Amino acid sequence: MFKFAFGLSGSRDLAEELVQRTFERGFAKASQWQSGARLDSWLFRILQSIYYDDLNAAKVRGPKVEEGILDNQIGEDGSARAEAELLLDSVFGHIQALGTPQREALLLVAVLSQNLTL
Repeated sequence: MFKFAFGLSGSRDLAEELVQRTFERGFAKASQWQSGARLDSWLFRILQSIYYDDLNAAKVRGPKVEEGILDNQIGEDGSARAEAELLLDSVFGHIQALGTPQREALLLVAVLSQNLTL
C-alpha cells in the first residue's frame, strides 16, 4: 500500500498520510466492502480516490512547495545523495509522463509484485 501511495505522490510524508487516511476511510466505510471481493483492491481504490481528491483540491488552493524525495541523513556522502536524487527524479519523471491509466497500472504491478504486508 505504501509503495503505491509513494509512487502516486512522490513523497514519503504524503504517502504515509495517504495510507493512514486510506485505512481510516476503510474502517469508517467497512460496511460498503462486499464479502468475497478483494480487500486490497478495495483499499487501493480508496487510496487512489483520496489522492485524486487531494489533487483537485490543490488545484483550487494553488501550488505547494515541493519537498525533497529523500530524507536528510547525517553523515551521508553528499555526492552519492545527489546522484540518488537525480536518478530518482528521472525515474519519477518518466513515470509521471505516462498516461494516468498506464502509470497506475505500473505502480500497482510494482507494489503487488513485492507481496507487501503492513
